[in-house]
Amino acid sequence: MLYDFSYFVHNSLGLHFWDLPALLVGAVMIVMLIVHTHNQRKREKDFDEERQEKLEAMQKEFDELHGVNEGSTNI
Repeated sequence: MLYDFSYFVHNSLGLHFWDLPALLVGAVMIVMLIVHTHNQRKREKDFDEERQEKLEAMQKEFDELHGVNEGSTNI
């Protein structure tokens, strides 16, 4: 049965019988790469926004503790 399938695929499609599964795996890997890249960029963007909010909150708290006004230039 496997021989018949191999013979059919090789002679009718001009491919070896392992080419079709390899192409399928390759296509799945490309889709996974695209999805992973998209999700990673989203996570990085969310992380940067959260980090920026925390830094601004820390800076505001520091300024309040040390009495620094936003308009003053204490050097």
